[in-house]
Amino acid sequence: MSIPTAIPSLEVLYHHWPKYQEFPECKGKDFEVALDTSTEEGFWDFMKERMNIWHRRNSGLPAPWTEDEVIQKYRFTNIYRELDWQTQVWHTWLKQFEYNFDLWFMNMLHCRLVCKPDTIDKVGFLAFSDQLNETRHQAFLDLPSPRSGSSYNFAQYESMLMGYEGRHDVYYVHVPKVAKACARVFKSGADSSIHDMTEDMVIAFEGRMRFILAEVIMDSGYQKPQHVNEFKMFPIGPGASPMCKELNKKAKVRQVALTLMSKQPSDFPYLIINGRPVFLTTAAIEQGLCEYRKYKNIKFDNGRSRPFTPRK
Repeated sequence: MSIPTAIPSLEVLYHHWPKYQEFPECKGKDFEVALDTSTEEGFWDFMKERMNIWHRRNSGLPAPWTEDEVIQKYRFTNIYRELDWQTQVWHTWLKQFEYNFDLWFMNMLHCRLVCKPDTIDKVGFLAFSDQLNETRHQAFLDLPSPRSGSSYNFAQYESMLMGYEGRHDVYYVHVPKVAKACARVFKSGADSSIHDMTEDMVIAFEGRMRFILAEVIMDSGYQKPQHVNEFKMFPIGPGASPMCKELNKKAKVRQVALTLMSKQPSDFPYLIINGRPVFLTTAAIEQGLCEYRKYKNIKFDNGRSRPFTPRK
């Protein structure tokens, strides 16, 4: 196994595109929250510029792809999560397990938790075999630190609350134990919201890792879109919540995100698949709110930042 140098086309890699090329009906109080005009305009300006950067870069134009000095200098995620390099690597690697969704799901959970392709490349994939998984576990421990990426790391005490000494025990002991039950939760969904499915999966996972579980549910929905609907309610994390409150101090954060999703600008530079635009989901809005908060914090010297280094 090696990290893929060639990623399949987006049309081949994911199976969910048609579902999100039909804009949803947005009626009811959840879509009618008043938003602060200045903050809303700033958010959409940021979202449009980030997507325009992807189009410019993808078309082969030379850097810099923007005149915005903050976006030039610091790293921000793609507007569409499906365009992120690591997401594409995981889905490319796991194509081999499409015939067995339980196995696919377990390894996606493993990949997202470890969050480092180099490590997965050296350690290998999990199986429903205690002996093989113990071999993988030891191979992980034999690697030099850092063995995991930082994006999906969870607090050490979460491992202890689950009865384990460290995160690695969650990766290689706990995940194989609960993977089939978690996969059943996903397969039982029928156009479910990711918010509701995450709450059900927390029980099956026997641990409070809502963020990671929501991520894996999204990944699963890219391959089996009939089970979830990203236009519906999505878990609003601590990165996005402050921006929701800036948009409307009194409304529920989920209502702010749904309202934003329903108000996509007519001139948004959407991703085009098979000649049709892919609309932004509530999941994309939540991620965008996190990134816009980071952008504002950097711009006004208030918060952490990651310098941008182009991938070679």
